[in-house]
Amino acid sequence: TVNIGHQQGLTMFKDFENDFWTKQHHWNTVCMQDEEKTKIFTIPYLNNWFQLDTSWRNVYYTNTSIDKTTLFDNVSRIVLTPDGILEDPVKFSNVKQLNLFRRDKSLDTEFLVRLRSTVNLSKVKHLDIGGYSEIQSSTLIDIEDNRIESLMLLQILKEAPNLSSIIIEKDDLVPLLMDDELCKYFNKMITKLNVYEGDYYSRIVFNPSDKIWKIFSNLEQIECQIDQLKDFVELFNLLPKLTNLFVTTRWIEHENIQMWLEDNVSQLNGNFLLDCNGCVLSIWIK
Repeated sequence: TVNIGHQQGLTMFKDFENDFWTKQHHWNTVCMQDEEKTKIFTIPYLNNWFQLDTSWRNVYYTNTSIDKTTLFDNVSRIVLTPDGILEDPVKFSNVKQLNLFRRDKSLDTEFLVRLRSTVNLSKVKHLDIGGYSEIQSSTLIDIEDNRIESLMLLQILKEAPNLSSIIIEKDDLVPLLMDDELCKYFNKMITKLNVYEGDYYSRIVFNPSDKIWKIFSNLEQIECQIDQLKDFVELFNLLPKLTNLFVTTRWIEHENIQMWLEDNVSQLNGNFLLDCNGCVLSIWIK
């Protein structure tokens, strides 16, 4: 795969139309162009991820009779924005991880229609919507935008039966929790949750009174920050199906955590394996 300018791209693409490529070796090639750049790659596309964040309006093939439905069969992760458009009816059929980045635009019903035509949602297992900009609900327009996004996310969950994992920013998640039907799907489907606060690498601080833990009560894996030993008991009580805990902590020594878990293993109903790496602690419950 190469990314180059328009005219240089078309010139290079013509070099792939000769008999050596198309007849002797049957190496077919695709040329895609947006307003600024050209992407050229052999078929099938070899990388396991694809970023669709621009409008690829001009698409050329060295062999127009190829099966376009298999072009991106190797892609298991796609990054998609509201600006991402493929004019040709090309489908990403084997996507396991879907990353949605809205930037400054709302993920509305028009985006959902395009998403359905681009990605086979039935195979998606992991949804990363950590690229949202912060949702502000201070005006009627913003509230309506948030409602549209809530409905869109609900529809994705309905059409992605294998989805079980979500990454999202807390300020984007909290407004979505006002949708009762969406919360029912969260509870039923999501077993792995990664909620961050502020920046992508700052995990949510565990607060037992937070509504999040009641809605996502079937979690098996969680990433969060815990700063008090007593919160481990609260966390395990709220999430009885928990099997893996990825913890960042600022105020507790890892040795104290290990000793505490060993002393309280009976009331926590499990055996533990710990792996310490700096301020990060991984706990497996078996």
